[in-house]
Amino acid sequence: MSQTDTESDLTPPPHLYTVHDSIPYGVATRIRTHDAVPDDVIAEGAAAYRRYAETPNEEIVAAHPDGFATAVHLGSMTMTTVSLDVVPDDVLTAVADDIDVESYSLLVFGRPSQTPNHSIQEYT
Repeated sequence: MSQTDTESDLTPPPHLYTVHDSIPYGVATRIRTHDAVPDDVIAEGAAAYRRYAETPNEEIVAAHPDGFATAVHLGSMTMTTVSLDVVPDDVLTAVADDIDVESYSLLVFGRPSQTPNHSIQEYT
């Protein structure tokens, strides 16, 4: 199974920020790339989709574009999740300013894909 293949009856929305609460991409990126965020709380591809499918909708916050370039980037980005339960509260408070992200457990970027991602390694 390639990284973005998923086996689920859940039909993913075209853009996650249209069905979940959302925060600006710039704020979400500062959370994801903060030095205090451990690498193991970030998942991509199929692992991210599993986390997304297992998390109740009211606990999910999505990154929404804050410009045309970020809209294009999010539309082509492999689904990525950050488990907010493990991110230190002081990071969330410092990075997110007046946005209440403490009430969410999962931050999502990109678009889920249920289409196979055939890489060149699969054919060699």
